[in-house]
Amino acid sequence: MPKEAATSRVLYDELPPQMDLPRNAAKTYTHRTQMSQTEELMDADGKISQDDIQFLNILENGVTQHEGHYSFPLPFREVPILPDNQRQAEKLLQQLVKIFQRDPAYYDEYAKYMAELFQLGHAEVVSEDNPGQCWYIPHFGVRHPKKNKLRVVFDASAHYQGMSINDHLLQGPDQMNNLTDEDLTPTKTCRMTVHLFEASSSPGVAAFGLKKVAKDNQHISTDAAKFLYNDFYVDDGLMSVSNTEAAKALIRQAVEICRKANLRLHKFISNSEKVLSAIPHTETVSQHLNILSGSTQRVLGLEWSVKNDSFRFLNNLKPKPATRRGIFSVVSQIYDPLGFLAPFILTGKNILRRVNQAGLNWDAPVSEDMNKEWQRWLQQLDDLQEISIQRCYKPKDFGTVVRTELHHFCDASTHGLRACSYLRLISDVGNVCCILVLAKSKVAPSKSTTIPRLELQSAVIASRLSSAVKLELKQEIDQEYFWSDSKIAPGYIQNSSRCFYVYVANRVQEVRDKTHPEQWRHVSTEDNPADMASRGLMVNALKQIEANKTFKLKLKTPTIFQREEAQKLVIKITQKEHFRAEYLALQKEESLPKNSFILALNPFLDDAGLLRVGGRASKATHLLMHEKHPILIPKNSFLAKLLMQNAHDKAILEEHKL
Repeated sequence: MPKEAATSRVLYDELPPQMDLPRNAAKTYTHRTQMSQTEELMDADGKISQDDIQFLNILENGVTQHEGHYSFPLPFREVPILPDNQRQAEKLLQQLVKIFQRDPAYYDEYAKYMAELFQLGHAEVVSEDNPGQCWYIPHFGVRHPKKNKLRVVFDASAHYQGMSINDHLLQGPDQMNNLTDEDLTPTKTCRMTVHLFEASSSPGVAAFGLKKVAKDNQHISTDAAKFLYNDFYVDDGLMSVSNTEAAKALIRQAVEICRKANLRLHKFISNSEKVLSAIPHTETVSQHLNILSGSTQRVLGLEWSVKNDSFRFLNNLKPKPATRRGIFSVVSQIYDPLGFLAPFILTGKNILRRVNQAGLNWDAPVSEDMNKEWQRWLQQLDDLQEISIQRCYKPKDFGTVVRTELHHFCDASTHGLRACSYLRLISDVGNVCCILVLAKSKVAPSKSTTIPRLELQSAVIASRLSSAVKLELKQEIDQEYFWSDSKIAPGYIQNSSRCFYVYVANRVQEVRDKTHPEQWRHVSTEDNPADMASRGLMVNALKQIEANKTFKLKLKTPTIFQREEAQKLVIKITQKEHFRAEYLALQKEESLPKNSFILALNPFLDDAGLLRVGGRASKATHLLMHEKHPILIPKNSFLAKLLMQNAHDKAILEEHKL
């Protein structure tokens, strides 16, 4: 590499002209393909901004392909007019040069990194005769704390005269489904030929590109295309399959699809030695040889024990002083995306909340009593490694799953709010398994709030967990239940006649949008796994509570199914008694008697053998079964009287509560 310093810049003459976004862009883009990327990239609530639509249009219309490589334009809101920041870039470069002079080893590693960029064609020297308009991007080196490997960072957020390149780039929707030398004069100006990793648009562009590669090559393998499209998180792909042969085929087909776009899919790891043995050694992670010895692999921030096929939590946090800043740093560094440690983390967050309420400066030591409590919490961090979470929901030799249920529990206290979702599986041989899928805890608001309102807010969290779990599980759920040990929160949700204050009304509406009132049930405090967790737990208590609650769920929930079957039986007996002729005719698939007074309701028998109202409502796909086709209850039956009396009693009870 020549002994010259280099600065990086983005040239305007390399950018396509800004495309105008038509007023009906959302509509035209949505219908461009069978299933548009706009629709597929919407979040769980079905929201997408106009900036996101503009981002997708720019990439979709501006993509080009050359020798397999996909090329995407920089997604500017509009072509920016930026000031000339060359002097600033040169000043920052001279500061970097001084670091090189003090640390030759650092310079050698830095120069090696930059030389590789040129070798790969990711950067090139700019012709001085027609440089065009440009924006100079400073760069500096950082080391990964675990890998101790230098990486050069290009600071696309660097401001000059109040502007930066990132300010003008569209970030895009959430899709998670370079240059220097020695001695240093003269300075050589270079430009990047690829998207900068540090640009705010780059994550969105990279995710869009991978999805486009998958969509354009789905003819090779639908399963592999779905894997690349739905199961990649930045540059890490995670997938579970039923057997080793399916895994081998998926890997082979996914590699082939990526090769079409000159992408290398590698660093494979599996809990199956048979799968790894079918992959070239150069394409696997080096640790795979130690699988049988219990090695762990870091997967999206979690430690995966490959041998036991379970997730573990290791304490890699560095000691921090017992100050407001130190406590905040430690608590925020614990990575727990699925909420398995949420009760323990909640305890730490409550300590932080009390520190904040004390009004201490960021670097002022906390009081002696608070420091003792903080030290007790810190000592528990080492016990986190004793917690192990099985990766697979279904136990080995469980059998074929014939029924799948989701059970969501919620609770609240003055310390915090907690909701957790359990998956309950029933096999063809009668095995039952309950396992925690997702959980979330929040610190209770500092402002004084009534317990009923906190309970209602925990119900909101449970309903949001339901949406998230169903979106990610991608499998049919036979039944879904929501449990609360409060009778007031379900009362809010199930009451359709009462006028509520705005706070309550907004949250009730959100819950009813995501769930149905009939799904909400009451559970005793002793059997609610969210109860103790809402107050915060230490690690030892967390292990005991979770184990006990999972066991009780196995004993408790089968009676729910039995009760529902009993209700269906009572309704069926009542219908046969009052609509005998109609029932027999429908069983024989014959026409109803002409004198039947339910003839106009176009009744039919459902899969459970219950009489329901028919009609054109069946075409309303947005309605649930009981909304489109209500069950027929004879008005003069004893069952009708019981149902009316129950509804009346509940309305009176809620009137007194509210």
